[in-house]
Amino acid sequence: MAKRGFLNVADTVPTAARDIADTTSTVVTDIVSKGADVKKVSLISLDKTTTGRGTAITVGMNKTLRFEIWGTGTYTVQIEGLGDSNTPRALPVWDIAGKTFVASNNITAAGFYEVDIQGFTKVQSNVTAVSGGNVNGSGVVIA
Repeated sequence: MAKRGFLNVADTVPTAARDIADTTSTVVTDIVSKGADVKKVSLISLDKTTTGRGTAITVGMNKTLRFEIWGTGTYTVQIEGLGDSNTPRALPVWDIAGKTFVASNNITAAGFYEVDIQGFTKVQSNVTAVSGGNVNGSGVVIA
């Protein structure tokens, strides 16, 4: 295989079985990754001091929700998935730094988290408790 520029190309080879006489074409053998599609999302309104659900985010072809939770108060946040029934159900949340799932699907500390959202129609946050300050949350959905 010859090296030409940044691509690996096969030396002159036929391009198809019906085209055996073609010895001048080259076949590119490298695969180019376009990377993941990432979209910024807001999970919790800025400086939220009350309980309640955030705006639902349409999942589409996205696979992962990666986000940060922070605030000045004591809080509990859940990430909920919605399916065809449109019934919110708490999802398992991975604590990236702690390398473990959060207890009972409840986020109670500032940090970076991740949720597998494949197969759901929408996802949303649910602040189930907040006192003595506020809570915030934002991140990205990744295809």
